[in-house]
Amino acid sequence: MCGIAGFVASGTSFGEPELEGMVRAMRHRGPDGAAVKVFDLPGGRRVGLAHARLAMVDPSPAGAQPMERGDLALVLNGEIYDFRRHRERLEREGRPFRTRSDAEVLLALWEEGGPAALAETVGTYSLALLDRRRGELLLARDPIGKKPLHFARVPGAFAFASELRALETLPGFRREVDGRALREYLTLGYVPAPATIYAQARKLTPGSLLRVAGDAEEPAPEPISPRANAEGGLEEVLRDAVALRLAADAPVGVFLSGGIDSSLVAALAVDSAGGRLATFSLALPGSSLDESARARRVAEALGADHVEEALRPTDLEEWVERLPEILDEPLADSSILPTAALARAARGSVKAVLTGEGGDELFAGYDRYRGMRLLARLASWPPGLRRAAASALATGGRILSAPEAGSRSRAERFAEAIRSPREAAAYGSLVGLFPPTEVDALLGSSGPAEGAIARAYEEGAGDAAERAMRADLRTYLVDDLLAKVDRATMAFGLEARCPLLDPRVVALASSLPLSEKLRGRRSKVFLRSLLARRFPRAWFAGRKRGFAIPLAGWMRRLLGRGGLLDPARLAGEGWLVREEVERGVREFRAGRGDRAARLWGLLALARWRERTGAFLREGAR
Repeated sequence: MCGIAGFVASGTSFGEPELEGMVRAMRHRGPDGAAVKVFDLPGGRRVGLAHARLAMVDPSPAGAQPMERGDLALVLNGEIYDFRRHRERLEREGRPFRTRSDAEVLLALWEEGGPAALAETVGTYSLALLDRRRGELLLARDPIGKKPLHFARVPGAFAFASELRALETLPGFRREVDGRALREYLTLGYVPAPATIYAQARKLTPGSLLRVAGDAEEPAPEPISPRANAEGGLEEVLRDAVALRLAADAPVGVFLSGGIDSSLVAALAVDSAGGRLATFSLALPGSSLDESARARRVAEALGADHVEEALRPTDLEEWVERLPEILDEPLADSSILPTAALARAARGSVKAVLTGEGGDELFAGYDRYRGMRLLARLASWPPGLRRAAASALATGGRILSAPEAGSRSRAERFAEAIRSPREAAAYGSLVGLFPPTEVDALLGSSGPAEGAIARAYEEGAGDAAERAMRADLRTYLVDDLLAKVDRATMAFGLEARCPLLDPRVVALASSLPLSEKLRGRRSKVFLRSLLARRFPRAWFAGRKRGFAIPLAGWMRRLLGRGGLLDPARLAGEGWLVREEVERGVREFRAGRGDRAARLWGLLALARWRERTGAFLREGAR
């Protein structure tokens, strides 16, 4: 992948020093090289482009960026996976090339069709393209939102970067927190696009293009409208998606958890690799959440070269110390720790890995999809009966919770959802970090009852399960799971590739009837049928576990260790109501293991705040 940054400015107040500062801040994304260039345009405007390089395709100096072709200049974070197919066609038509890179092919396609070229490619990207003839800069992000791109307006310039920490280096960038974004973070555990945690910055939303021309202070968004053509059935397209992502000028492996998604990706990769495949899994010694034996069994069946990395309770403090290095924005997903540990281990032998992200959202892998169907049926119950059912579940929630995992219990979430007045709010109850009443208490003020997650749920048609799947694709997948994978892998200069999120796979999976995904209590029906050709069905018959650590047990080690869970530290100066934080810590100390995920979310926020020195303006909550 890589890291990109740049600006559009008037006069000479911005130049190479600003570009070099931005690229230094995210050099971990591209340890193989860095380059910057400033282009002077008519009217006294300047455009700066910067690139931190992870050399996956054409690692020679010729493949370095910014890359120029005619009047165009490009910095690309990501890959155009099918660039070889496009290059063959362009060469037959007499178009010359001086490199073997995908970036030059994209420039040639852009010369031919402008931004419409993006709709014809299969890729994972965020990019900035300067058209000197038109005098405009264009930013784009792939339709799934795999790679991040942020932008901000600072005095004298419009600036963009793969990571917020690069924008933090610019003169005039204020590290002021957006109060609404803080509320969304506490509600969801992440900040949904287009917002960022900072009031001054925004995220480019998936599948959008931002045109900066003339007055750099007024960028206007335009849709990309992807048209990824899928020739053949879903299985054939899945195989092609995996094969495309194995092609590289550097070694590629697979993250293998032993679950349905990663096992299928690994099996298809073995079919395409033409040699032994490197697979990587994580062990949690002594924990009931340890799935390394399942991963090992799959790897042995595939004849893969398997590497197993152990993550122990004694490692927690090291990773908590490293959190500020990894987090570019607050993120409450504690699975960033095992992801980062696995990324560090894999980077010793490969430069990229294939992962199974997207399988749950596309093929109905989460329990909450069945839960939403049940809630839709419960909506016809008399209000008194619904309240009684919710009370019974809430009372039993403490017994039914999963203290080792450290998350709010399914019973507690479902009880909250039953009480919700609307379907969208019920869905929010199933996916949230803190319930709305606790968010209000933590912030000391009331806010809107429904936020980004409810709005995403209400868009489109379909039954409750289908609406929830679409909402997850647009929110949770992009701003939690993909952000987590990007930050954890790129912290160690490792590229993550997600074949299940190939736009052709997404289009075909979305067109499947729900019965091909969810049948009774059986999820991922289509993927299971593919796996059954390679492995015994019993291997994947158990309940979905997820990629998690025993958070509650591990966090008890932090009590009293360096004040990490000190309520004053977690609350911050004027950020959160200290008494409410103290209450949460007391409940956790008293044995409420289901409070661990919430405390982790506050710890992640505190560690990010300590790194950045961010501030919250009084009254902004």
